[in-house]
Amino acid sequence: VLAHSLIVAGGIGTIVAVSMVCVFLVWSVLPLFAGGAIDELPPAAAPWKTPPLRTAVAENGVAGWALLPDGSLDFFRLDSGHAGKSVWRHKLTDDAELTSVSTLDSDDRLAVGFADGSVRLGNIALQTSFVQPTALPPELRRLDVGQTELQERSLLERAAEHRFRRYELTSELDAPIKIATAGIRLLDVAKRGHTTVIASFADDGRLRLTTLKAASGLKRRRAGVQQRDIELPLPALAPTDRPVALYLSGIANNLLVIWKDGALVRYDLQKLGKPQFAELNNVLSQAGATVTATDMLVGKETLVVGDSTGRIQAWFRVHKPNASGDDTFPGDRGGWPSQAVTPTGDGPGGPSSGDVGPAAGASGEESSGLVAAHLLAGPDAAVTSLATSSRLRTLAAAYANGDVRLFYVTNDSLLLESRGDHHQPARSLAIFPRDDGILAIGAERMRTFRLDVPHPEVSLWSLFMPVWYEGYDAPSHEWQSSGGNDSFEPKLGLTKLIFGTFKATFYSLLIAMPLALLAAVYTSEFLHKRVRVRIKPTIELMASLPSVVLGFLGALVLAPLIERGLTTILTGMACVPMTLLLAAFVWQLLPKSARTRLSHWRFVAICLTLPLGCWLAVLIAPLVERLFFAGDMMLWLAGHTGTGTGGWLLLLLPLAGLFTAWALASYVNPILRSRAANWSEGYTAAIELLKFISATAAAFGVALSLSWTLTSAGFDPRGTFEGTYEQLNALVVGLMMGFAIIPIIYTIAEDALSTVPEHLRSASLGAGATPWQTAVRIIIPTAMSGLFSAVMIGLGRAVGETMIVLMAAGNTPVLDWNIFNGFRTLSGNIAEELPEAVKDSTHYRTLFLAALVLFAITFLLNTVAERVRQRFRKRAFQL
Repeated sequence: VLAHSLIVAGGIGTIVAVSMVCVFLVWSVLPLFAGGAIDELPPAAAPWKTPPLRTAVAENGVAGWALLPDGSLDFFRLDSGHAGKSVWRHKLTDDAELTSVSTLDSDDRLAVGFADGSVRLGNIALQTSFVQPTALPPELRRLDVGQTELQERSLLERAAEHRFRRYELTSELDAPIKIATAGIRLLDVAKRGHTTVIASFADDGRLRLTTLKAASGLKRRRAGVQQRDIELPLPALAPTDRPVALYLSGIANNLLVIWKDGALVRYDLQKLGKPQFAELNNVLSQAGATVTATDMLVGKETLVVGDSTGRIQAWFRVHKPNASGDDTFPGDRGGWPSQAVTPTGDGPGGPSSGDVGPAAGASGEESSGLVAAHLLAGPDAAVTSLATSSRLRTLAAAYANGDVRLFYVTNDSLLLESRGDHHQPARSLAIFPRDDGILAIGAERMRTFRLDVPHPEVSLWSLFMPVWYEGYDAPSHEWQSSGGNDSFEPKLGLTKLIFGTFKATFYSLLIAMPLALLAAVYTSEFLHKRVRVRIKPTIELMASLPSVVLGFLGALVLAPLIERGLTTILTGMACVPMTLLLAAFVWQLLPKSARTRLSHWRFVAICLTLPLGCWLAVLIAPLVERLFFAGDMMLWLAGHTGTGTGGWLLLLLPLAGLFTAWALASYVNPILRSRAANWSEGYTAAIELLKFISATAAAFGVALSLSWTLTSAGFDPRGTFEGTYEQLNALVVGLMMGFAIIPIIYTIAEDALSTVPEHLRSASLGAGATPWQTAVRIIIPTAMSGLFSAVMIGLGRAVGETMIVLMAAGNTPVLDWNIFNGFRTLSGNIAEELPEAVKDSTHYRTLFLAALVLFAITFLLNTVAERVRQRFRKRAFQL
């Protein structure tokens, strides 16, 4: 009774514990898909009659600044009850009329253009500082937490019980830089190293590029800044009217000029001294539409364009093969002839070597051009304003019907939406620095929205389906949770990790399962009991090795050995078993009396045969490499030399061997048995040896013939199960993880075979069956449920293995079955990244989602395995 109670309690406790783990994982993952919330604060009257040229908000959303067309800089409040009220307003400059403004990406630096053709660099910043309560007047110390109050030209906020925060607006402009003789209507500024690049379009209809480089050493004291002005001619097919926007890319390697009718001209600035026309395209998807708003996402590599139909498209550059001379890109739209699009040979990254221009793209192997990678649908109303985040790839859009929407561009998700009045559309937008608010400024009122979007980067689509990331040639599955700069685009796709988990499991079982099961059959049915009681504990002792030790040995010992002798190892996988089998057939040729006298030396002969097989592998490996892999296995795997015949031979030889064995068992063996009644033992052994040699030659011939046929048809296995060699790869993981799971599969399988009732074995042997026939036809079918359970438990161990794959798999998330390449698994990724993930961040919760997916995979596999095991058990019980 006590044992029954303990077993029941333990079973229930196990179920409860596993269920609680599942509940905890689900609880940690649910916030990823909880959505967001938008709360509109009471609107306030717009403090300006004309929309500002530039607007920014302080980090906590209690104040902001606006640069007005008349040159005024307004420092205004956004706290409750005082929204829109000015703290301090002053003229930014008393010089000529201000006509345009541009800011650096994620920086307080900006450039201001004036009507006299000059540009002034400077900075406008909201400075935040903490003030000691003792330094404040008594009336300000009595402020409630969250309350603000004016103090001279600053705004004071009580941030906490004993903490006060001060907001001050600072502005400074450098000396004027003369660029044109007419007013600067469009302007953008970017940095490349120590060089400031300014692009401008003036009232004289000319497009200019200006570079400012600080002189060094003695030249700095004499010359200060070196200025260079370059006029960029517009292509003949470009519109004749004034463009509506121009943008420099993040590192000033491209200049984009956009017109109202959708025409876009791209200049390649990889050589700042020799800018060249690169591309003419159309950024509108519908005929008759017009461009109504534009902006650049963080990093300034993706252009977002809103049009009069309410559609928003995101454009960035990609590579495109150009061997055929086709210059049409996936992003090309109607309205401009495709031959007008003239991509260059430049790449999507940083500066490249060599001249680039229309001629390079026309004849080069590959080219680059803009594509419309993302489409954000809106209401049937024109886009009136766009604003981008300085942290994430979120985009706020205002529409002519008064709506305001928040998107995450990477996964094309509509995060939040607020309805509005079509009589009061927003003409200017600003996203708060922490992405927790939007400021929408209309003609008569100003609306403030508080946002709660904790995980905009994640959607079900982006987690498991291909996503088109910035700079990638096409949508793809990617996992890259961190980057080296603020404009990094998180890539949190789990597909490659799930694939890596199955890849590790597949190759581990491919190596471990046949060895473990055959060893279990041999131990149970053929090995003497006195030897079995020693061999079985020895094999089970293998399971005591920690997986971290196996991973260490695999990465630092086994991986370099395999890399140095890959051809020898692959040849040995065939030579060693073939030598052993050949020696066994030769042993059968000995007279029976000799075999009886030498039976005690049989194991010694086996041990001597194994090094003989290894020696043969070393001996013929150079010949194999020369005949089938063009003399260099590594170069052949990389695709630099040779044909696919050797690769097909590696893949097809095991299948050809199985096919030949089936043909022998089905067709040849019955014929031989019908004639073997009068054969002597020696003659039978000779026939068996001849059959083995013939079958081996036939299998090799079939595999070689198929390999030649496939190669002649133009098929090459490189890029599928074979490919470029990496030192840490699936073969290393398969060998080490196979070593780890062989004891588990072997022990359970051997126990299942040993528990088959002895009367079944005796009846089969008594009816004249051989021990092998008895094992294959009686014992294995009866123990099939136990054998299947052994394999599934080994599979479960392989799926959840962490340290071996973490140390020996290379940890590169790829979608590639190549056995000589690495991968990354769910468990290895969790172990590597969870300690560094910020608690409750998107990355942190996505790792918990990876754990939940791993839990679901193992649960599903175990459920299916149990159903199959019960079926086998029922059939065995009927025996």
